[in-house]
Amino acid sequence: SDSYYKLAAVDVHGNVGVYALTALLGQAFALDGTAPNPSVGGNCVVRLVLPSAATARLELIDITGRIVAARELRQAGRQSVNLAAGRRIRAGLYWVRLVQGANVRSARAVVLD
Repeated sequence: SDSYYKLAAVDVHGNVGVYALTALLGQAFALDGTAPNPSVGGNCVVRLVLPSAATARLELIDITGRIVAARELRQAGRQSVNLAAGRRIRAGLYWVRLVQGANVRSARAVVLD
């Protein structure tokens, strides 16, 4: 589960800033792949975990190496992302790649009509 903390910072002029922080205990960078796999009806929902809100990139790559769909992610935690949002992914074999800083994970995905 997530733990929430507040951090107060005071600068040299006495200005106070309060920040909400989330500590993701036991949640490491992970790419669980698509669910279900194979995906049906041109959908492509990917399950993943980001341990921080640092920018991450999720890509769907076809067998020729072309990026078919991509999303920038900026939210920490366990999440499901639909790479087919607003479009239909053609049937085929794909790679899903998740990159956040030096962390990179990939998984195979199959999309059926």
